[in-house]
Amino acid sequence: MMDNTALDIDTAIGSLVAEWRAKPFAWGATDCCQFARAAAWSLHRIVVDAPPYISEREAVRVLRRLGGYQGLMRAHGLRPREIINARRGDFVIFDLEGPGLFEQGIALVTGTHAHAPTASGLVSLERAAWAECWGVA
Repeated sequence: MMDNTALDIDTAIGSLVAEWRAKPFAWGATDCCQFARAAAWSLHRIVVDAPPYISEREAVRVLRRLGGYQGLMRAHGLRPREIINARRGDFVIFDLEGPGLFEQGIALVTGTHAHAPTASGLVSLERAAWAECWGVA
């Protein structure tokens, strides 16, 4: 796990967001789960192992088998946290529909907002869209 000083977390999150902002969306390569996977490794040294997929339909099937986003996070040692206690580097499940967005997804808490890749690019999500928070114990 990296040093958890504020500067280290801010630097790592800033680099990750900048890198992913430039990536076009692709299921199984640069979607919200892959962004969370990259964040879990770069921020917490957690290896997220999940079956591959290349379409939205396959992604839904994989997530269902894993017990949804909650099952995926539990399986990798993350614990639920009250949204009010969300910290940079935590993960949130968001509920937000709109152009380029999906009914639900996973985002990285980057401060007062969370970020996630969507078909419209990397989006910044306000707390009102956060349904659940998960963090390293």
